[in-house]
Parts: sequence; C-alpha cells; structure tokens
Amino acid sequence: MKHQTWIRRIALFLCVALVLPTLLLATPSVDAQAASAYKGGLNYYYCRDAKGNYSTRNIKVQVEAGQKFVIGDWVDCYKTSGYVYKYCKLTDLKGTKYKSSNKKVMAVTSKGVATTKKTGTTTITMKNGKVNVKLQIQVVKKGSLTKQVKNSATYQTRINEAIKSAGTKVNWKNYETFFTKLDAAEKLNRKMKKMDGGILKKGNNYTNKVVIPQYATYDKYRQQLAAYIQDRPAVSFGTVAPSGKPETTMLSSSAITMTSASTGVLTLKKKVSLGDILKVQMEYISSSHFRNAYGTYGHTNYDAMKKAISKPYELENAVFSFVDADGYEAATLRISVSYGSDKATFKLEDGASLTAGTYTLDEQGQKYIGNLTVTVQ
Repeated sequence: MKHQTWIRRIALFLCVALVLPTLLLATPSVDAQAASAYKGGLNYYYCRDAKGNYSTRNIKVQVEAGQKFVIGDWVDCYKTSGYVYKYCKLTDLKGTKYKSSNKKVMAVTSKGVATTKKTGTTTITMKNGKVNVKLQIQVVKKGSLTKQVKNSATYQTRINEAIKSAGTKVNWKNYETFFTKLDAAEKLNRKMKKMDGGILKKGNNYTNKVVIPQYATYDKYRQQLAAYIQDRPAVSFGTVAPSGKPETTMLSSSAITMTSASTGVLTLKKKVSLGDILKVQMEYISSSHFRNAYGTYGHTNYDAMKKAISKPYELENAVFSFVDADGYEAATLRISVSYGSDKATFKLEDGASLTAGTYTLDEQGQKYIGNLTVTVQ
C-alpha cells in the first residue's frame, strides 16, 4: 500500500508540476551536457487518457491524419538550482532522440517534427538525459476532429501563418509581423468555445483529442514575443538608462520651429516600433498578462494592445519646461508618440501658449532630451 501511494505521488508531481512552467519564459538552446540536468514530461494539457480524464499513465492522444507539427514542443523541461527555476521546451535541448513504433502511422524526424500519415496507433518515445516521455498517438480520420469545432480549420491556418512568420525564433526582424498574425489568430479564437490550447473540450473538461497540434509551438513563440518586448529599450525621454546617463539619443534634430504657439513636433532618429509602444503601455498590459492571455487572464489583453498601438501615447515622466532668454519658465509641455511614426508631438500644459521668440528647455529637459532650441514664429 505504501509503495503504491509513493508511486502515485511521484507520478502526480511529474505532471502537475508542468503547469507552472507555462508562466515562465522560454530559454535558448541548451547544450547536451547541461540538458542531462533537466527533468520534464508531457505538457499538462496533453495528460489525458483515452476517456479524456487527467492522468499520468495510459495517455492516448488523438490527432488527425495529414497533420504536421513539432511534437517536441509538447514536452516541458525544467531544472532548479537553489531558488532559480529554468524552463524550456524539449526542442530547446540538443541531442534529443525521437522514435515512433509505427512509422507508417506517424513519422518523427530527428528534430521532433511529426507527420501523421494514416489511421492507427503508434507509441512515440522522446528522450534526452533524465527526460524520458512515452505516449500513445491514435491517428484518426482526416477532418474528424476539426469538424467538431467551428472555424477550427481557419484558426489552424492562422496559427501556421504565425509560426511561419517567426521562422526559428521571434526576433527584431519578425516580431511585428508575428504580432499581427498572432492578433488575427486570437481574434478568431475568442469566438471558439469548444476548444482551448488546441484541445477539444467537452463542457468545461479537456479531452484527449488534439484538434490543433501546432498550438504548442505557436504558444512557445508567444512567450518569445513577450520576452522580446520585455527586454527591448522603449522610447523614453524621462528615464535614466542603466548606465546612469540620460537617454538622449532619440532626437535627430536639436532645433525646431513651432508653427503653433501651443503644440510642436520633435523629429526622431527612427520610427516608433511595436515594442516601443507595448513597452510603455505597461499600465494596460504586463508581460505576464501577455504570456497568459489564453488562460487565467482571458483574451481581452489583445484588444487592449491593439487600442494602445492605434492611438498616440503620452510618455510617462516626459514633462519639461520651456524657458525664455532670461531663464524664466514660460510653459511646461508633455510629449506623445505614435506607432510607426518618426515624429513625437508635444503640447503645452494648462492651455498655455508661447509668444514669438526663441526658447530652450529647462535644466531637467536638457538632461533628458538635450539642448533643444525652439523658435516660435
């Protein structure tokens, strides 16, 4: 009895513990020697037996014939070192071995790319160091799962487009395109009630039927996008850089002419990017919200992101003053930026206006923006 209880506890831990890694960011590839220290197993969502019940044993996943996906992304790997928790996908570990017991039903490449061929059952083995996962895949008739969820075929197409736009990893060259594809996919996903995470649901319960097997890879890229946005330097005139020096590199001109007595335009060195806007929009969107937009936090964050991007955003802490030739404060101003523009606008506060003449920024403004000279006509 004690032995059986011990076995159940260990099995439960290995599968339940995989819920936590979905809250963390994916890590870069790990070399073979370091990979041996990782533990892991099948992602929580796929821990279902043939009846759809949560299980750590007798897992039998259904996938349609004709599907192609990265099955290595179904496996979560993790290791701890003191209080440091590291998480990755099996595909991030070098030296992983993949094997299918029936290649005529489903074939798996050395990189974990699976192709379902004809109806039948096969056992897939994925092994890397301490990570050793076996699961049964039952390949069912093509279209038998997707037809159970309205618009699932279109949703799958959009997910595949997002994955393709990211290539091997979300980076500075593709992240804006990936976000556009991601938003299109999630807009459709919000209308789908019978599926979550690519898994067919029966009421509030998950089944063992994987309608969108590519979803795990898609979600991995979403995590990469969240990490990329979190790490990007944002457009900020009111923040001191990590070096301790003010960020003054965004302006391309140190002299401007105002055609209006209360508003003006600053020319920037580059167009404001998606990362810039999302970075400064943290009062609406946090990185953790972004990574979990499909789960605990719901799907509303994508709408908030689009609204944030589509309208000018007033930069936090970017409040400075113009002073006249005698050094007296003439008016304070706030600065706003817009996605896709290389211009930043400013507006004088409290309905103030400047008379014709030449002005400079106060000491605080010069510290963060630079020696900007403003001429009012």
